[in-house]
Amino acid sequence: MGTITIRAFENGVDHEDGADLDVVSDLLERPKATVWIDVDHPGPGDLDHLAKELGLHHLAVEDTLEEHQRDKLIHYDHHLFLICHAVTLEEGSTELTQTEIDAFVGDRWMVTVHEDSGKVLDRVRRRLERASDRSGAGVGYLLHGLLDVVIDGYYEVLDRFEDYYDEAAERIFSDQPIDPGKQREWFEMRRALNRFDRIVTPLGDGLASLVARDLDMFTESAAPYLRDISAEIARAGTEVDALRELVGQITEVNMTLRDLRQNAVMKQVTSWAAIIAVPTLVSGYYGMNVPYPGSDQVSGVVTATAVSLGAAGFLYILFKRKGWI
Repeated sequence: MGTITIRAFENGVDHEDGADLDVVSDLLERPKATVWIDVDHPGPGDLDHLAKELGLHHLAVEDTLEEHQRDKLIHYDHHLFLICHAVTLEEGSTELTQTEIDAFVGDRWMVTVHEDSGKVLDRVRRRLERASDRSGAGVGYLLHGLLDVVIDGYYEVLDRFEDYYDEAAERIFSDQPIDPGKQREWFEMRRALNRFDRIVTPLGDGLASLVARDLDMFTESAAPYLRDISAEIARAGTEVDALRELVGQITEVNMTLRDLRQNAVMKQVTSWAAIIAVPTLVSGYYGMNVPYPGSDQVSGVVTATAVSLGAAGFLYILFKRKGWI
């Protein structure tokens, strides 16, 4: 059996009603009560009991019991089923940590099912306690509280990505744009951003669908909060797209600058090789063991030296004007 927490919200009062699933029916008999059932590490019979009690669709229950589900929002006849992920990215780390949270949302109740996301749900509880005056918004108030905390985490992760790629954008114009030793880190951060996009985009689509189709199941006072949270996830999705585009631009610019630097180095090496080659040619000619004009004479030494220095100087001035050295 998992850890179960049941909270009821009624007339602006939030109180915990233990961990016995049998009290759910009694709580829902109160006309103005909204119930939140949180199940941490669900046991084999916990969801079966709730499915019978609240009419949870068996396909949604199966999705909850399976691991590694994608973010989505599914509309069933009597409730909504939401899968979202809380994410964190520690400073200096390239590992995107994600925790799945499943939520069943009915007309006056919400069931959250998760593993290892206690910190996230604790933040939700504290936020709901601070905004207890909104409890009249019904189950929309609970759903907004959950999504608000999750999406706040998205923006914290976005800040991490932005700081990293802003630094990378500045670094590409230095002498060593991307340290070869950090290529693995660069790759892992880019992969983490792609994983993050696969979380944000489906959730944004789901919440847009909720606002378009399902606001009628929530109270009128809850509608503005749900529209706001849909707009927030849409903005997060836009920022993710902008970051992915920036990463592509950084990669292209880095490759272009790398090629330019390599060309500059090759020009310098080739230019100096050409300058050195001329004196080598002249000294090789005069070093032959055959008679030639000026052989064994001072004039031959002067001629060889003058030709070597003159040709080398000419090439140096020519390459300097072209900016090759």
